[in-house]
Amino acid sequence: MENPSTASLIGTWRLISYKVWNAEWQVSEPKGAQPFGYAVFTPDGLALIQVAIGPDEDASAGARASSFAAYCGPVTVSADAMQLEISVEASNIEGYIGTQQVRKFSLSQGQLTLGQPGQYQAVLQRVQLAA
Repeated sequence: MENPSTASLIGTWRLISYKVWNAEWQVSEPKGAQPFGYAVFTPDGLALIQVAIGPDEDASAGARASSFAAYCGPVTVSADAMQLEISVEASNIEGYIGTQQVRKFSLSQGQLTLGQPGQYQAVLQRVQLAA
């Protein structure tokens, strides 16, 4: 695992998997097997998060639109605790607005894992821009 810091999170990350566990520890993929989304962490300390059903999923345009979830706000990173905290300023998730969203994270070989196995977990791949 890489030594995490605020600087190591800066950039754009593409969502490659999103899993949720229920009370019986059964895993589901509420955004489908190929979810779509990004997490962006800016050098000035902002986070922008969005997830949705992927375009390759067998879902109507309406279902894809209603699956969209996003939130943003200032982010602080605690490398010692391996967590980040987003102060949500805007979101289409009503219960998130004005809250602190705390996420455990790990970094390994260009992948960012957010969440807690047994609850939810998002895996993202760092986006490499073409030269």
